[in-house]
Amino acid sequence: ADDIKNKANADLNTIDGKLTDLKKSIDLSVKDNSIAANKDGFIAGLTTLAGDVTKVLEEAAQAAKEADLDYNGDGKVNVQDLLDADAEFQNSGDGFTFYKFFDAYLESLSK
Repeated sequence: ADDIKNKANADLNTIDGKLTDLKKSIDLSVKDNSIAANKDGFIAGLTTLAGDVTKVLEEAAQAAKEADLDYNGDGKVNVQDLLDADAEFQNSGDGFTFYKFFDAYLESLSK
């Protein structure tokens, strides 16, 4: 989970740097009284950065979901995770957790 968080933070920091640069350009454009001539570019830049943030957050959410499905922690989501979850269920009798995992596992296979 920490590696997912660290990657997302690094990506968001990169986007923040781009946003800072864009803000400097906007401030300079205001100072030079050329904001009207550059507004379309600024809007496009902000739209792109907003899309980048959305993409980073979606990727982090998907990575976290996949990490939750790596039941045995071997770095892969595969049938062995399902077998290990089933074995744990057989020992614990915790059907709710198993079926919740099983449902998420089936959902991941459908994508």
